[in-house]
Amino acid sequence: MNLEISPELANRVQLIASDLDGTMLYGHSTFSPRVKSAVSAAHAAGIQVVAATGRAVSYFPDALRDIEVRYAIASNGAVGYDLKTNDVLFATYLEAQVIAKIVDYLTDICPGVTFGSSQDAGATMLVEQDYYEFAMKEDNYPPDFSLQIVEIAEIMSKTAVKFTARHPQVTSDELFEALEKSDIDGYTATTSGAPFVEIAAHGVDKSTGIAKLCKALKIPREGVVTVGDARNDINMIQWAAYGAAMADAAAQTKAAADGITASNKEDGVAVLIEKILQARTV
Repeated sequence: MNLEISPELANRVQLIASDLDGTMLYGHSTFSPRVKSAVSAAHAAGIQVVAATGRAVSYFPDALRDIEVRYAIASNGAVGYDLKTNDVLFATYLEAQVIAKIVDYLTDICPGVTFGSSQDAGATMLVEQDYYEFAMKEDNYPPDFSLQIVEIAEIMSKTAVKFTARHPQVTSDELFEALEKSDIDGYTATTSGAPFVEIAAHGVDKSTGIAKLCKALKIPREGVVTVGDARNDINMIQWAAYGAAMADAAAQTKAAADGITASNKEDGVAVLIEKILQARTV
């Protein structure tokens, strides 16, 4: 662990944006007592704790509201959401024509790939039959999560806040690398440790979503701290005044960070928040 939080930085912090899976969440849907306590202490000190996740709005854990997190950046920065009012603050969509190009390209070079498309700012998801079968085995969706099985032609005809591609034998990182070798424009791809590559509109990532929220809240970039563990957290880690990575984060994520906190199992997000609060002098 290597966290150096100066009093100057600690005094500036107004918002802490944390990834969920592998970062702030303990397991798939809960928060540890220490993380709950740290988030509560941050709120009491006037610091907004924000979730910044690849998850869709309809896939948030109920526990997120229990710890009084009000704002969330969902679908890797494509959606901003107010959990108190249930309002969508913004949503940026990947164009259907780009989706169609990606489908044609990946299907050609990787037969057996299957696709899903997040609709209505993340409220519903259109998926192919094979995608649905993989998801039911691997993704731990809640019972009320809306997965609608459709033909690929329908998926290709609609915009999406997040578009995903998966394969039973090809890893998400391999799909990512294959897609990045294409000459297709108009998209941003990433991975999060989930078994699929995640695709948004060009220029959309967690950092752009956090920046939009900060503009609405009148919080400067200099007052933002971020923390995460995967490829899809790198841009927000680099964008913030101080970006931290979990001790068990991907190597490339740790390389991008200003500091390394404890692992997920060791309550690394709580450690980071506690360090910030302890370093404050005002």
